[in-house]
Order: sequence, then structure tokens, then C-alpha cells
Amino acid sequence: MEKPVANQLSKDEWRISGILSGVYALRMLGLFLVLPVLSLYAAELAGSKQSMWIGWAMGAYGLTQACLQLPFGMVSDKWGRKKTIYIGMTMFIVGSFIAAVAPSIEWLVFARALQGAGAISAVITALMSDLIRDSVRTRAMSMVGMSIGLTFALSLVAAPLLVSFIGMSGLFVLTGVAMLLAMFAVYKYVPDPEKNTSTNRIPALKIALQPQLWRLNYGIFALHAAQMALFVSLPFLFLQMGIAQDMQWKVYAPMVLFGMVLMVPVIIFGEKKQKLKQTLLFAIGMMVVAQSILALQHDVVLAMTVALVIYAIAFNVLEAILPSMVAKFAPAEQRGAAMGFYSTAQSIGLFVGGVAGGGLFSKFGFEGVFVFATVLMLVWWAIAATGAAPKPREA
Repeated sequence: MEKPVANQLSKDEWRISGILSGVYALRMLGLFLVLPVLSLYAAELAGSKQSMWIGWAMGAYGLTQACLQLPFGMVSDKWGRKKTIYIGMTMFIVGSFIAAVAPSIEWLVFARALQGAGAISAVITALMSDLIRDSVRTRAMSMVGMSIGLTFALSLVAAPLLVSFIGMSGLFVLTGVAMLLAMFAVYKYVPDPEKNTSTNRIPALKIALQPQLWRLNYGIFALHAAQMALFVSLPFLFLQMGIAQDMQWKVYAPMVLFGMVLMVPVIIFGEKKQKLKQTLLFAIGMMVVAQSILALQHDVVLAMTVALVIYAIAFNVLEAILPSMVAKFAPAEQRGAAMGFYSTAQSIGLFVGGVAGGGLFSKFGFEGVFVFATVLMLVWWAIAATGAAPKPREA
């Protein structure tokens, strides 16, 4: 790699960050792109067995993700990051192609589980941490957060349009081919990190229980539990406000785009001033404000709009700085395991948020969901406030 300039991403680091962020986004694409359209397709395949199998078709991807993030992260510490990524990519590609030709709902569930089994999100972030200098790592990680937000926004718009042209089979083939191209990009343009020969390893469970790391793991759990709960109820809130389902993307897309643009100065401040802890607390505080406004004023259009913009900014900032902070606190030789616990907590948060959000919404309405999310954020702020700030490191 070329000689780097302090506090600036080098050309090599830009290329590595861009490719790995793209691969991460493609992993999320396997989840996001089918969400608006998969249930109808699954119902068609299931026939009279709909009630039993549609949920499995929707949830199998996330279930295997949650189960295998940690094993993949730990394996990458021993076998190497890129080898592990190739294995995960291959599983995703095979699962995509099986889903495209699935003759029954059982085969579709199997294919979705196989897609999710390629649980390489933790390995990708660990590889990025290995190859990007500490002084600019948060900036590189922000590209991952931006790619997730952009993928989600584009999926809400693109999925119904794509299905109308190429069908669900074509949609699955598209995700498989895209991942195949991503595999080539990783092979061709992402270097292998220097092998860590340290034998000073600690048991994996102790990594998860390290004070700073469990705080961050709770944080990503709370962030995504609140996100899923929020998006359980938001579509119904929009309907109540007269925004039809096929028009709701017009609300989501600007919200995400505003969040991606306005998060940049916040991240730059935290990185350049070496105030990541203060930035973390500020962003969690923004989440508390956003969720509180939704709980108290969700029937006021202007208040809800302001709340969603604040939410989007905070969400993207947190998505960017949390993995960077995990990388700073984790032992270098076991960064994959640390990222595995982190990604597992994220997946569990998605599951818990969906279940809790649905239950609370059915019993207590919008207020129940928004209060739940607010409490999650308040608890997180209290936990994060007692944690240590990352130690400054040299470029």
C-alpha cells in the first residue's frame, strides 16, 4: 500500500473501504430487497400451508445469520479473513440460485436459510479493521453505515419494480450474480491482511464479557431492536395519515438520504477531535429525542417529520462508529470473534424488536412501541456513559 497521510484515507484505503462496504451492502440486500415482495411469493408457493411457512420464509435468513455470525468470526481469526469470506459468499450464492428455482415452500425456506448461513458481516468488518488505519477507521466504517441505509432505501423502491419485470426468480438470480461479482472484486482488489501470529488469546466468552465490548454489543442490540419495532408500526402510522403503502417509499427515501448527508459532520468531529465517546452519547441522545417526539406527537405531521430526520441522522452515525469502537477495544488477534459477538447481538436485536414491536403495537398501539424504543435508548445512554473512551492511537 502507498504511504498514507495522517487523518486521510489513502487511495488504497478508499478502494478497500468501497469494495467491502459494497459486499456488506449486498449481504443486506439479500434481506432488504425481498422484504416488500417475499410474503406474497411465499404464500403462492405454500398454498394451504401459508400460516405455517410464510413466517419461516421471511425469518430463516435472519435466524441462520444470528446463529453463525460468531462461528464465522472466530474461524476467520484462525483460517484468515478472505478464505472465510469466500466460504460465506459461496453459501449465499448457492442459496440464491436454489431460491430462484425452488419448486416448493420447503425448498424456499431451505434456500433462504442457506443464504443467511453465509454470515460474513462480522468477518467483513474485521477485515476492514485489519486493513484500515485506526486514525481513519471510523470514516471507513461510515461507508458501511451509508451503504446499509442506501440499500434499505433503494430496496423499498426497487423491489416491486424489479419483480414486475423479472419476477421473484429473477430477483434471486440478481442477488446471486451480484455476490459472484463481489467475490471477484474481493479476490482481485482487496489485499490479504498481515497474519497475526500472537498466541496471547483469551477465551471467546471473555471477549464478549469485556466491559467495553458488552456495552457496545448491547448498543447494537438496542439500536436494531428499536429499529425493527419502529418499522413494525410506521407503515400503519403512514396509512393512518393517508399515505398509501405504495407511496410510503417517498417518506423513507428522503429520511435516509438526509441521515446519510447530515451524519458526516458529526462523524468527522468525533474522529478528528478523538471524541468518539462524546459522539456516541450525543447520537444516543438524539435517538432518545426522536423516539420521545414520536411517542408524544406522532399524530402531528411536522413533529413526526422532524423526529424521523433526527432518527435517521443518529442511526447512521451509530452504525458508523459502533463497529469502529469494537475494533478499537477488541484484541487484534481476536477481532473476528469480537465482531462475531457484535453481529450476533445485532441479529438478535432484529428478532427481538420485531416480536416485541408487534406485540406492543397490538396491545398498546403506537405509543407502546415508541415508549419501548425510548426506554431502550435511555438504558443504552446510561450504560454507555459509564464506559471508557477509546485510547488515542497513532496514525
